Amino acid sequence: ELAELTPDGSIDMEDLEQRLKKHKGKVRLVTVSAASNVTGILPDIRRIARLAHAHGALIAVDAAQLLPHRSFAMGAVSDPERIDLMAFSGHKLYAPYGSGALVVPATLFADGEPMLVGGGTVCLVTRSGVSWATGPELEEAGSPNVIGVVAMAAALEELMRFGMDRVAAHERELTNYAIRRLQDIPGLSLYGPSWQDVLAGTEDRLGVFSFNLKGHSYVEVASVLANEWGVGVRSGCFCAHLYVAHLLGISEEDSTEARERLIAGLPVELPGMVRASIGLATSRDDIDRLASGLLAIARGDIRATYSKTASGDMEPISSAHEFEAHGLSFL
Repeated sequence: ELAELTPDGSIDMEDLEQRLKKHKGKVRLVTVSAASNVTGILPDIRRIARLAHAHGALIAVDAAQLLPHRSFAMGAVSDPERIDLMAFSGHKLYAPYGSGALVVPATLFADGEPMLVGGGTVCLVTRSGVSWATGPELEEAGSPNVIGVVAMAAALEELMRFGMDRVAAHERELTNYAIRRLQDIPGLSLYGPSWQDVLAGTEDRLGVFSFNLKGHSYVEVASVLANEWGVGVRSGCFCAHLYVAHLLGISEEDSTEARERLIAGLPVELPGMVRASIGLATSRDDIDRLASGLLAIARGDIRATYSKTASGDMEPISSAHEFEAHGLSFL
């Protein structure tokens, strides 16, 4: 089951608690993202953990979006607010693609069969059967990504050396600056809860801003920012289709119709947003360039002519970029 969301995209904690009470003793696992990669919301995962444990369930946290930006501790085994399982991706914290980690109690891998079968998951294979490995090896089929693991460990060590408190302070300051710049863009709609509590210092959120610009598709905005301003943003649904549809107010009926058209091979204008986010290397200059590019687009100051590609993206018709200085005009 999915817990309901409030209109601004926060977890409806009352609904979650009612569902746990309704199914008490039958729920084995509650899963939650520790931070939204769409709105930057930081759910109260400790409260959710307490609720899960009180109703006989474990809690699994997707910390991929959180770990590069805030300190994190799973907690002691005896702590009712402990996190039982935690997953994260290496590339989100500045390591190369292809590595990640699943942190779980050793007892969960004590026995059973692996999800993927391959070298390393077995102790012995005979004609009469298979003796499976135990511990982490049970779920690590095939040749391990040694280079990826070493690189991920190095990235984690570097973040810890720099200090997560310093990371958070740097990003909070830039988040506040970015909010003020983005709120000045005419026709720009930010999704998620109001940022006023963040500006007032009463709420902590990650510097993740998802928005649309009136009169321009999210695909167009992303393409113009990239090609004319040298600003890389994401566009689409950010691997969070249900969440984005909720924030956009798209009904289940409209979602079903779009899916049926896709299956039938018919054209569909897929919904989406533009997302800009703040990282360790982000500066005020970067935010100024983003805001300047958005202001130019809002004013209709688009220098190139764009066409849609087969994949649905937009690219300049000419490969010659004659507007190299354009990115400085509004700074």
